[in-house]
Amino acid sequence: MDQHLVNAVDALQSRFGAETQTFRDQVTIYLNQDQVIEGCRLLRDEFSFRVMTDETVVDYWGRREPRFDIVYQLHSREHNLRLF
Repeated sequence: MDQHLVNAVDALQSRFGAETQTFRDQVTIYLNQDQVIEGCRLLRDEFSFRVMTDETVVDYWGRREPRFDIVYQLHSREHNLRLF
């Protein structure tokens, strides 16, 4: 994994206790809903993730409550990296 991405993930984990998952070199970070805005600001201001390329919802109907997760896909053009 790219060192810039490792640093961004480490910062989110240390500041917010974020959980992470990696699959096929794509990193997914899980934040509580009250941490999303501050987490996105951190990624924008300190790690150059300035573009939100996608926003969608995952429905876990019948499997858990709360049943919805909002997914943001962020991109750092400067480093050509993506986070989910």
